[in-house]
Amino acid sequence: MQMFPVLLKKEWLEACRSYRILWMPAFFILLGAMQPLTMYYLEDLLMVLGGLPEGAQLAFPEMSAVDIYSDTIGQFSQVGILAVVLGYMGMFTNERKTGEAMLVLAKPVSYFAYWFSKWTMAAIVVLFSYVMGLVAALFYIQLLYGRIPFTAIISSALAYGLWLLVIVSLTLGIGTFLNNQALTAISSVMIAFVLTVTPILLGEGARFTPGGLLQLFEHLASGNLIESYASAYVSVALIFLCVIGGGFFIKKTDWTT
Repeated sequence: MQMFPVLLKKEWLEACRSYRILWMPAFFILLGAMQPLTMYYLEDLLMVLGGLPEGAQLAFPEMSAVDIYSDTIGQFSQVGILAVVLGYMGMFTNERKTGEAMLVLAKPVSYFAYWFSKWTMAAIVVLFSYVMGLVAALFYIQLLYGRIPFTAIISSALAYGLWLLVIVSLTLGIGTFLNNQALTAISSVMIAFVLTVTPILLGEGARFTPGGLLQLFEHLASGNLIESYASAYVSVALIFLCVIGGGFFIKKTDWTT
């Protein structure tokens, strides 16, 4: 792992050259700001753009700050996850096709350091983007709807941040096994979708799956008591398995060909 700082610097330069360090935070900031603003001005927008009959009145249920916060995270889950997958689906594939991976691994570089440096930089960029989007969302939520308890924000944000790390790990893990960007993207999105619907399909049983992090987020954001953090433990184990499995697969196979 002595080469890890050098590899991490290489990944930072690649993130800058691909503008991933710019467009991904901007994308999350846009998502985070749009949801509270859209919901707050929705009635006015519909009256102006909806072509409703004169005198028509619209009745919307009153939404709390926590409701808007949950809806915003829902947008991150639906659109933000797609951005993460598209941003990192070709991280390994591109280097294998250009021969860059062979040049790097021909040097005295640990396979695990090579894989972990990519995961670390991807996690940094994604989490930074998520935090920026969350800050933008909370600014407008507290400005337009009211305050959310600080402890609820921190605990729920950590739960959803762990969910994003699961998506990053799965995307990079699949990209290690599949030498095809399209297949990596499709597989990652499908697995993310399956994990997302597990709380609907399994109910309380979902707390033993990574998808249970979404339930955990809802409970923490609402300030409810939590009986089990099993989904968090399972998610950490899955992330660890992806990191170890990815490095082991590169080491034990003719991966660069």
